[in-house]
Amino acid sequence: MSKHEKTASSFQGAEPMANWWKPEQCPITNLPFFMWIEHPKKGWTPTYGGPLDSYTIPEFDGDSYTRERFDHDEGAWILDEVEDVGVQIVDDQLFVTEKDPDTKMEQTRLASLVEAIVNTIIGFMVSLALWPLATVLFDIPYRADSHIGVVTLFTVASIGRTYVVRRFFNRRIKVMSAWVAERWKARGLNSNQ
Repeated sequence: MSKHEKTASSFQGAEPMANWWKPEQCPITNLPFFMWIEHPKKGWTPTYGGPLDSYTIPEFDGDSYTRERFDHDEGAWILDEVEDVGVQIVDDQLFVTEKDPDTKMEQTRLASLVEAIVNTIIGFMVSLALWPLATVLFDIPYRADSHIGVVTLFTVASIGRTYVVRRFFNRRIKVMSAWVAERWKARGLNSNQ
């Protein structure tokens, strides 16, 4: 039985090739599907690109993503060379989250207030301990009642300042993320390229 007869007999009773599943675009290179071509080691393989050359979907070989090329001028697979597509995975779990990445960095108002209060309590203790030293270094008259009053005044101001700054930057981060995403889309860039 000839090679063509074996190939034809392998399709008897099989689903038509046009119905075989394949990505319409290569998931790594975004090249469009070109055609099914029989590969000597892999069997029938979807190829992408064309019309002069078409390529397999790149596979990770342990170091990088590589693909094989079918030269349509020669009508053959170029098996003695494998092309590195120049893609590297830095961390394959980097963008895997249950929530949208924009909400990942968000902090509630209550969490902002709690953070501001805890941060300020620490600052209060440090200020309370350093105020007597500051009075000696800067020749400021020291009185215990003014010591507690000054530290308390600056502590209350610090809570308000920290809360407002946190909320401002929390909002700005969200707005900036949306702005950057719009610019990327406008330039035709996305995470699939």
